[in-house]
Amino acid sequence: QEVVFAPAGIEFYERDKFPRWKNHLLIACLGGEQLKRIETDGDRVTHEEVVFKGVGRVRDVAIGPDGLPWVVMNTPGRIARLVPADRAP
Repeated sequence: QEVVFAPAGIEFYERDKFPRWKNHLLIACLGGEQLKRIETDGDRVTHEEVVFKGVGRVRDVAIGPDGLPWVVMNTPGRIARLVPADRAP
């Protein structure tokens, strides 16, 4: 059975805070309650990664002025800023 991930928000990541993510899509997914990173080559998907899942339905993703992604989840109404592991508090 194929999982429908129901995209809710998409950002094209062009910043340097997460170098491996540069020029990839970040997709907020209601179905599967996850944030996906999609690497493409032209019109083909070449790699897909689940950044995180299981923390509630992911409603949107946006890139802040500092280049860090922000994610909105509706369970229990959270907004989270993603930071690289080497910068985590």
